[in-house]
Amino acid sequence: MKKILLPLIALLLLCTVYVSADNVTVKETRSVATGKIELKEGEQWRGYFDGNYQNLQYIGFGVQFPWLPMDYDCAIKIPMGRGLTIQGIKFPFRNLQNITDVKIWLSRKPLDLSYEDADICVQDVSIESLSPVSEKDNGYSINEIRFNEPYKIEGNEDIYIGYSFAVQDNVESYDVEPIVVTNRDIPTEENAFFLNFGLGFADCVDAYYGNLAIQVLTTGEYEGCDVAEMDNTFDQKVFVKDEVKELKAKVYNKGRKPIKSLSYVIITDGVANEEAEVFLEKEIEPMKGVLEYNFPFVCESTGVREVSIMITKVNGVENKLNNTSTGKVVIISNKVKHVPVFEEMTSTQNGAAPFGKVARHRAKEYFGNDAVMLAFHVDVQEQGREPMECGIYDKFKYTYDWFPGAHINRSMLNIHPYFTTCEVSEFALVNTLKDFINTTVSEAEIKVEGLVSEDNSNINVTSTTKFMFSSTENDYAVAVMLVADSLRGSGDEWMQKNELVDYKGTGYFEYDEMLVDWINSTDFVETYYNDVPIDGKGIDNGIEGSIASPIVENEEQKYDVVFDITNNELVQNINNLSVCAMLINTKTGVIVNADRKPVKFATSISNINADENAKIEYYTIDGQKISTPKKGIVIVKYPDNKVVKQIIK
Repeated sequence: MKKILLPLIALLLLCTVYVSADNVTVKETRSVATGKIELKEGEQWRGYFDGNYQNLQYIGFGVQFPWLPMDYDCAIKIPMGRGLTIQGIKFPFRNLQNITDVKIWLSRKPLDLSYEDADICVQDVSIESLSPVSEKDNGYSINEIRFNEPYKIEGNEDIYIGYSFAVQDNVESYDVEPIVVTNRDIPTEENAFFLNFGLGFADCVDAYYGNLAIQVLTTGEYEGCDVAEMDNTFDQKVFVKDEVKELKAKVYNKGRKPIKSLSYVIITDGVANEEAEVFLEKEIEPMKGVLEYNFPFVCESTGVREVSIMITKVNGVENKLNNTSTGKVVIISNKVKHVPVFEEMTSTQNGAAPFGKVARHRAKEYFGNDAVMLAFHVDVQEQGREPMECGIYDKFKYTYDWFPGAHINRSMLNIHPYFTTCEVSEFALVNTLKDFINTTVSEAEIKVEGLVSEDNSNINVTSTTKFMFSSTENDYAVAVMLVADSLRGSGDEWMQKNELVDYKGTGYFEYDEMLVDWINSTDFVETYYNDVPIDGKGIDNGIEGSIASPIVENEEQKYDVVFDITNNELVQNINNLSVCAMLINTKTGVIVNADRKPVKFATSISNINADENAKIEYYTIDGQKISTPKKGIVIVKYPDNKVVKQIIK
């Protein structure tokens, strides 16, 4: 919830917030007021506020529109309150003169706009029933009110408890600043202050306003003292059979005691292993602690397995939450070479693009064909000034947050092309790609070849995929593209904007001579461009039908795509073209494996081993024989009776 509400908090902080300190000095103080409600056996006041009404402060927003009444909804949250019964609420007012429309309420969910969104109860409070301002109560109107119907917290739900009111006149200070909170010297606790004053329900902890001066009357005791929770799902994993691996899962402490030990079971395809107990080296803090734990896992047979992790006990006591973390684990027979894909979004119009040019050059020097470098160009200003934008990334480009930006395998998103996720002080791309190569296990290998026709009019791209497991499930597809190197052009639109010149004389980036060359260059540089996709198919999530079902272990699957290059203006030199194939998991969108190779050239259109009278036959998708292939999907039958699907563009 915090993440959603942070923009609202930022807006809230832009408002004029009035905060005052309470300097009232009285002889008699009470940490808990008991004069309004006669406590019954077992009842007690709880809350983040300790009940001491000295040295408090006030906040409010009413002065923004002094001619309008202001509505306020104020609350705290009791997380995991199972076992408690909420009986009543206690809260203070500074002055009652202009207070109207007072409500108390309970809700399982945060309010959207006002107290009317509370899903448990909303209870009217008459102005006449409110306590008068009294020196006995440190100069406040302290109100203790029972709910008409007590509410017992069942299960593991979070409960919001709050009061709402309106201020009719925003002139006096007690009307401008009507909300009483703790002094800022007292650390703010999580869940201790939620506020709405017309902009939406926000967690004010991040605004550092202190805890809301509110207490809750309860009976019963917390039952959820030893409680652990996990995310409902985990990302798909790929392991080699018979190897002991680790399933990483986050464990959240939702109880009110530190977690020192866990007992768990792992369920594979519905079969649970024996319960195991682990004692943690570092305990998980109560209520908000989290630990990423590695659960040992091994499987003896290949295939796609549904695996669940269930925490059965916490600190030796039955876990009150029975949720499981579930995901797919692909078990493969052999480990294959993993080739990561670096996809950079760049532009001639972007002055930081030279970082990416240098990074890709360095990575190719180090990895060669063991990593695929791609740099697709986008028209930043959308004025038709980007000469290398070919459109195949038109949809996918919206997954990028900035220029220049990069993804690796579409699992590590929005990194800097040169520094990746590191500080702006070192070249990090090579080490980042090393980590992917060393830690990523691919469930299949893919190879690609691109054959240029004798008349140089088209390129036939063939991908060959081999999976290391068998499955009736098929969540895979192949994407293919043509990639050009050494692209150059005349005209201003081909000049690379260069903002690295701003670092001239600063001493920055002296560790990289290629960056230094850009720094010592000019604002716009005539240069060449490498790794540029100029045509492609299935870039977003693969070509439908490019991987056939069922998947059979160690069986090759071939898929052909034909690119017509006769009218492609970005084909400047056919010798500088390469082809790339990427195997994509269509459920996760992650690139499983890839390959990129230079195109090859045909020496003859006939098969020297074939009968000289044999011919290649072409058929439409519905089986009709045609004399020549046309645009679209074509079935090709070769003289050796091999049949493949091709896409003619």
